[in-house]
Amino acid sequence: MLNIETFFEIMTDVLEEEIDSLDYKFDDDIWSSIAVVSCLAEFDDQFDILLDGDKLSNCKNIDEVYKLLMEAK
Repeated sequence: MLNIETFFEIMTDVLEEEIDSLDYKFDDDIWSSIAVVSCLAEFDDQFDILLDGDKLSNCKNIDEVYKLLMEAK
């Protein structure tokens, strides 16, 4: 089941920065291809949700990632 607390924990672990708000914006150093692949794996493992990697990599902030997850569930 997708809950926002687990989502924030995953994003904090992947990005190695404290994420506790949907307002967090990505920069190129943080939102790398490694971060995207790590998110894809974690979302599949934790939520059983498979996302399109291109769509995920095009996200510019945490809110866009969360919306993408919500659409896919």
